[in-house]
Parts: sequence; structure tokens; C-alpha cells
Amino acid sequence: SVLSFVASLLYMFSSRVHGVSMDLVTSGSLIFLVISAIMLIVCVVLLIGLVKDSPCLLLPWIVWSVAYIVFLGVSVILFLVVYTSSENTKERDQATVLLINAIISVIVIFVLIYSLLVVISHFQNLRGGR
Repeated sequence: SVLSFVASLLYMFSSRVHGVSMDLVTSGSLIFLVISAIMLIVCVVLLIGLVKDSPCLLLPWIVWSVAYIVFLGVSVILFLVVYTSSENTKERDQATVLLINAIISVIVIFVLIYSLLVVISHFQNLRGGR
């Protein structure tokens, strides 16, 4: 989450420097920046919860991860709809970027699901007193 946060900041600043107007891509990176910032905060809370063995500090990460998995799943569906509905070559080239984003998002979804299962298991262990 730190890397995605820094990447979003760099993209936003480079867009401003090069005079790119606030279009869909720039506003999309702004949304990604906010999501990355929230994820960064939630990850820090998760780490504090792990160090202090506090199950209640694991809950924000669990809730946020479920919401983020749903968000990514909807994004993948939208990416695929745009990709399959593009007709001419120029639209198809732009839609190829969306297809690559969809593939990366699916990989991230699988990693998040695995991570979620690990954190939920640890949460249950802490709640059970083990």
C-alpha cells in the first residue's frame, strides 16, 4: 500500500507539471490516491494490532479488505465490459490497457483473499485466547 500511495502521488504531481487537465484518468488516480491512503492507515493499524495482540485492531483491515475486494471485483467486470464493447482499433488499443488492469486486479484479488484468510485465522486465534 505504501508503493501504490507513492505511485499515485507521483502520477498526480507529474500530471500537474506536464499540464494535464483534470480528466477521467487524473480523477481516477485521485480516487486511487485516496484508496491507497486509507489502505496505508488501515495497514498501520493492523501492524499495531499484531504487535499488541489486540483482535479489535485487526477488524478495520478485515472490513477494508472485504470492501476493497468487492471494489476490485466490480472494477474487473467494468474493465471487461469496456474491453468487449470496443469496436474500432483506437478504442481497442485503449481498452487493452483496461484488460491489463483487469488481469492485475484479479491477481490482487487472489492475494487479498489469501491475506484475508490469514488475518481472519489470526483474529480467531486471538479471540480464542491461543
